Parts: sequence; C-alpha cells; structure tokens
Amino acid sequence: MSILEIEFKILMNRIKEVLAMLSENGAKTVIVPMDNLQELANLPASVLGNTDVPFYSNNQMLMQKGILLD
Repeated sequence: MSILEIEFKILMNRIKEVLAMLSENGAKTVIVPMDNLQELANLPASVLGNTDVPFYSNNQMLMQKGILLD
C-alpha cells in the first residue's frame, strides 16, 4: 500500500470532519465514495444545505460526475 493510499484511507475515515471543513470554506460540491454513505448519516443539515454531496461507486462514475459538474 502506497503512502497516498494510506492518506486517502485516513481521509475517508474522517469524512464528516472534512466535509464540514470544506463546506465552511465555501465548497459547493464534494464527490464522495458510496462506501462513505453511512458515515454521512449524522452530518449537520447546515453542511448538506450549503454543499452538494453526490456519490460515486466506481472510477468511471467519478469521472462522469467530475466532468458534468465542471
């Protein structure tokens, strides 16, 4: 496992804090893996009200959402 993969796993374990921070700093959209769907159940309504959080299940879906959002 590479350092990048380890850092990504740490980030995904802290997804609620990361989304809150991104929302507070003006992020309008944050694309999140489907694996993190349950972790977002307790996300504050203020974050979901300010930031769109679409999900993806594979790399192709991620690329499509990224292109469509641009």
